[in-house]
Formats: sequence, structure tokens, C-alpha cells
Amino acid sequence: IPVAEDSEISSLCASGDNIIWAGTLNQGLYMVDASSMRIIDNISKDNKKYSSLFNSSIPSLYCDNSNTIWVANRKGVCFASLLPKNFTQVPLNLDPFSSQHIQALLYDRKNIYLGMQNGKCYLHNIDNHTTKKLGLPQNIFPIKFYKFDTQIYLTSNLGIFHSEENNLQFTHLSIDTEHEASEIQNIFSMCRDRSGNNYYGGYTGLIIQTKNECDWAHNLYDQAGLLRNKRIFTLFYDHSSHCIWVGTISEGIYKINLTDEGKVQSLEFYHSTMSNSYHIANNAIWCFYKDRNDNIWVGTDAGLLLKQKGSNVFSHISTPGIVDKKIMAIMEDNQGKLWLSNSQGIIEYTPDSRKVKQYSFRDGLSTSTFTEAVDKDEDGNIYFGSINGINMFNPSRIKQSTRINQVYLTGVKVHQQYIKPEIPLLGSTILSKSINDTDTIRLNYRQNNFSFEFSGSNIIDARESEFRYKLVG
Repeated sequence: IPVAEDSEISSLCASGDNIIWAGTLNQGLYMVDASSMRIIDNISKDNKKYSSLFNSSIPSLYCDNSNTIWVANRKGVCFASLLPKNFTQVPLNLDPFSSQHIQALLYDRKNIYLGMQNGKCYLHNIDNHTTKKLGLPQNIFPIKFYKFDTQIYLTSNLGIFHSEENNLQFTHLSIDTEHEASEIQNIFSMCRDRSGNNYYGGYTGLIIQTKNECDWAHNLYDQAGLLRNKRIFTLFYDHSSHCIWVGTISEGIYKINLTDEGKVQSLEFYHSTMSNSYHIANNAIWCFYKDRNDNIWVGTDAGLLLKQKGSNVFSHISTPGIVDKKIMAIMEDNQGKLWLSNSQGIIEYTPDSRKVKQYSFRDGLSTSTFTEAVDKDEDGNIYFGSINGINMFNPSRIKQSTRINQVYLTGVKVHQQYIKPEIPLLGSTILSKSINDTDTIRLNYRQNNFSFEFSGSNIIDARESEFRYKLVG
């Protein structure tokens, strides 16, 4: 193995993927192709990476039958699963010490528009991995990118900025309302209806901009008076129903029904205090998403809401793993599954079977804390923004582990006392050897209160393990 001349090999092990691992006393861990004896990687302590080795001295290595490598050093034990990773972090090529907290994200023809929490915005090209800074004010806080026709829009704390696609320079969009013009700040969201009217959701209500007029909705239409001073976080135009769905930060959902000419016809209100068809489980609305079957999904602080096609009722998805979870972003894949993000990872949800699987840092994601930034490209790849960059994956290529979790008994108690081999208790000796080497135990009538302790072999991700037991007799 062609390691550095001053490297002293202290430990060796082989993993199930034809890889030899060589630990050294001063140069970290070498990853070697067993066929060619070529060094694939040299892993050492890296203070910039949360998941690096504790230090570069590796006195002992072990790879178990689940293809998990265990690395011992003077500061403890590290471990890592060697199973193929399903997720990739998009290489943004930014300063490694700069924040990569992604607040806004839009995919557009091999380019990704990025808005960071620190106010910096970029255009990243996926093919050549270049990242260029967008021309925006330094004190901007980006919220969300949109694309209408060939124009890219960005909502922010300073209003709305727009640019032609692939143009790095953005221009402030003037929104001149007839009333309360000084309050046009913090535009959280926008949408456009089929008549070309624009709707802007802000901290103090909804602005409607048509070809002939621009004003707050509560000034244009008496029936929109309920929207005055409402903190509107998300907007969605439903083409098939010709209505605007309005999601607020803490005051529920509003539905704006439009006439054929694009005028406000009526307003409907959904809230947790309402009854019958207008009741919803939670009033904090993060996002709307319409799937391929024309069902509308809503992300809230208490999980998912679903309005099925043809219905006017939002039902609360009570599936464990989703209920009471904050859902910040929703994206449907090409197979009809929903992918949801929150501050604990990414959730895969199959609506037909109600099957749920959660992915986190342990599964190869760059972090477990995600934001409301999400988009999908023409190949079905999904991009999720997080506090540590962009995670990209293709749902059709995700491989699930087929390894069977083994169960091991770790102890047996009788009347809350641990039973040890060859030591009698209450009239008899229960174990003659270790519990894991014992097929049968016999208890007398005085030993009528007992319990077993056990563990599974899936140490890498214990939350994936579910156990059940049955008493027969």
C-alpha cells in the first residue's frame, strides 16, 4: 500500500465492498482498493467537518457484518455505515467558513437560484459547478424565488426584485399601491392568476396588482376585509378552481374565489376554531402543494392537511411520523410519493399506503435541519435546502437496506433482580450459562414476576428498528 513514508500502519480491516482500511498512528485512515492496491482516500481529523475523526491516530479498526466500520482512537470510538449513500450535497464552491444556510431555492434549466440566510444570493450552474453572486442589496433577506414566463422574482424583506433568467443583475419591482404605500415591506410570497394579475402576500395583508390598478385587497374589495393586517406567508393559485389559497403565519387559511375576469368574488375562511367543513387542525401554514391528482396538500406546524379533488374539506393526516410534525416544504416525485422537509430531516410519504420513512444526518444528508426551500428538475432529481447547503437525490434510485435486524437478549430479571448463571434465587438456579446460550428456562411458582432485556443489531440507526413479542400459553 503506497502510504506516506512517515505513516506507521497500526491496524487493518476489510469491508464488504472490496475495500481495505488501514489505520495509522499519525496519518489517519487510508481507504484502499483491494484489487489494485490503489489509495482511494486518506481520512484524517478535520475541524471544519462535524463528522470527521476525533484525531488522526487509529490504533484499532473493526468492520462488522452490517458493513459498519468502527474506528478506535485515544478520544473514543467513531463509526460509519459503508452502505451506498442515497443523497448528494451540491458542491457550491463557496468559502468553507461562510454560512450555507439556504433560505430560498429555485431550479431553472441546469441553474439553481440560491438565497442564503446571511443575505447573499447566488446562481449555481449544475453542469460546470460554478457559483456566481447575484446583484442584490447587501441588507436583503431573501425569502422565496419564483419564475413567471422568462422572469425570475425574489420576495424579501425589501420587497420584490426581478430579473430575466440567467441574468445576474436584479431590479427592484415597484409596487405603488393607492393606499398605505409606506407599509410595503416584507413581501413573503407571490402568485399570478390566468388573467395575469399578481398577488403579493406581506406582513400586513394582501396586495393585488392588475393591469389597471394596484392596492391592498381590503381596499379594493369589501369582502376581502378579513385580510387586513393578516401576516400572509404563502400563496398558491389553483388553475382548475380559479382561486387563490392564502396561508397565514398563525391565522389559518383563506380561499379567494375569482370571477372569470379575475375579480374577487367571495372569501372563505378555514381556522381551528371553525366547525364542519371550515375546521383545520392547525393555523400556522407553511406551504401549499397540488399533486398529479389535483389534491391539495398543506404543510403546517402540526403535520399535513389534505383537500381531495372535488372536496372543500381539509382533513388532518394522522399517520404516525407525520402527525404533529412541522412540515415546511412539500414535493411530489415521479412515482407519486411526497417528500416533506422539517427541522428533523426529510420524510418520504406514500399517500396510497400511508407508509412513512424519515431520513436524517445518519442516512447521508448533510444535516437533519431543513428549511422551506425545495424544487425538482426535469430528470426527477429533488433539491432540498438546509442549514448546511443543498441536498440532492433522485427518489427512483434510493436503495433501502435489506439487512435483517438481529435480536439479542441482554438480561433477564426475576422480581427486579438480574439473574446470573449458577446463582440460585428463590429455590432454584434459573440459568446455568449465559442467557444468549440458553434455549429454555424454567421458573417455579415463587419466580412469577420476570422480565427480559434485549437489543437489536442495527446500531447505526436504532429508530429504524421496531420490535414485537408474543406470549404463548
